[in-house]
Amino acid sequence: MRKFRILLIEDNPDHASLTADCLQSDGEEVEVECLASGEEALAFLTDRYAKANELPDLLLLDINMPGMNGLDLLRHVKSDSKLRIIPAVMLSTSMSMRDINEAKANHANSYVLKSSDFDSLESALLQLKRYWRETDTAAPA
Repeated sequence: MRKFRILLIEDNPDHASLTADCLQSDGEEVEVECLASGEEALAFLTDRYAKANELPDLLLLDINMPGMNGLDLLRHVKSDSKLRIIPAVMLSTSMSMRDINEAKANHANSYVLKSSDFDSLESALLQLKRYWRETDTAAPA
């Protein structure tokens, strides 16, 4: 069985490392690729994955990043016929209804609040990973 592939877009290296550690903490085979910007992620998705013809199984997008933020990246991904099938989950500290509604309007598959409590964060991320790992089809965009 191949590894479940997650592409994490997070500009804070500490948050990226913590998130990746949480996603791998249960010992299940998972590959977490971390990128620091929306621009880098878009280039990665359209170049590397286009050439390999293999998409990640899940995108985890931070909202607040310099340059192309997570919502901008979400719009690009969900407007691309090849990329829109990838489940995209917003992972943010923002509880702003504007951010949540904008994520929904742009076809985010879910919106998860980052907890400041490690155990809560780890539990939420592992549940998220298990859910998408066991789901065979992405929600239509």
